[in-house]
Amino acid sequence: MKIASATKRIRVKGMFSSCVLVLLVVGCAQNLEGKFDSLTIIEGYKNIILMIGDGMGENHIKVTEAYNQKETAITDKAIIKGYMTTASSSSSVTDSAASATAMSTGQKVPNKAIAYKNGTKLTTMSEFAKAYQKGVGIIATETVTGATPAAFSSHNRQRSNTDEIALEQFQSDIDLFIGAGKSYFDQQVGLMSQNQLSYYSDFFTFQDDLDSASISHSNFASRFLAAFDTISTTITTPQSPTLSDIVDVSLNYLSSRYAEEGFFALIEGSHIDKRAHDGDIFGMIEQLNGFDRAVGEAVDWAREHGDTFVMVTADHETGGLKYDGEVKSEINDGMFSSGGHTSVNVPFYLYNNDNLSFISADDVIDNTDVAKLLRAMIRAQK
Repeated sequence: MKIASATKRIRVKGMFSSCVLVLLVVGCAQNLEGKFDSLTIIEGYKNIILMIGDGMGENHIKVTEAYNQKETAITDKAIIKGYMTTASSSSSVTDSAASATAMSTGQKVPNKAIAYKNGTKLTTMSEFAKAYQKGVGIIATETVTGATPAAFSSHNRQRSNTDEIALEQFQSDIDLFIGAGKSYFDQQVGLMSQNQLSYYSDFFTFQDDLDSASISHSNFASRFLAAFDTISTTITTPQSPTLSDIVDVSLNYLSSRYAEEGFFALIEGSHIDKRAHDGDIFGMIEQLNGFDRAVGEAVDWAREHGDTFVMVTADHETGGLKYDGEVKSEINDGMFSSGGHTSVNVPFYLYNNDNLSFISADDVIDNTDVAKLLRAMIRAQK
């Protein structure tokens, strides 16, 4: 892979050392303010995979590793780990809509807004990728109308306007939508059909048809939405596939369908947040483990296929989870100190740092920097 010249492609400015002390995160780091604003093109990454563990703070990962008595794939396979600030334009404590919008569009918005600011629809990452003829997949363990997947695939003043978000997703040119929420989408079959969106609720049928579409060029115009009863953390059934199996099927399809152009995939582990809101430590660990297996699948796929960037992060921390070195037998629900979101910095992990020498371990970035980084990669594809 080639990195663009510093003078023509990437200009670095304003880097200075800063000691960051934030709730649950203490340490000295490089503050990258201004650096990502100067990115124009980063070559070498045809495919881009962004994985978001909703509500997943650093201590969620540490507690899970203590319970499992081994490292997660998230940390074990990572090359670089840093931290990310998450504030929205309206609060130091973001919600998923505003934080996902920042990562999707590169702009801060108020809490509850979905790629929408001051009466204007902001360009989502999916729209940006499609402008460069890339494939796009939106995947979540909740319904794809949820705040995080919605911010990458639609626009709305309010995250709660589910029907409006769904209709815009149906009318988009996004290739794949996959998540839970079967009971909702069963009622939208007519609208999906009107918008040439093929609907599935049986995973094995969906898998077979995606495989056929990968082989038969006659099916390449098809767009797909698959919605299941739940997304399993353990074993795939027709009504409840695992996220790791969904990732495998989706990446293979997108890479076949867009062999030259490449693709962008957004993959969310949605229920880490929900279990943390509930103060359910063992439910949170179960959900994080399911997400972690999908991370391992995606990273292994990327390293096998090459030209693929994988980033794992979170939209915010949920639960004010505390970890003081507890072992497996000591882990309990009382380690949560809050039932809501916090302003603590969340970790980010990179699994390929070719052409990314300007990002170092323990750097602190902003959530808007994610969009700036990924768009510089997308621009490299002529």
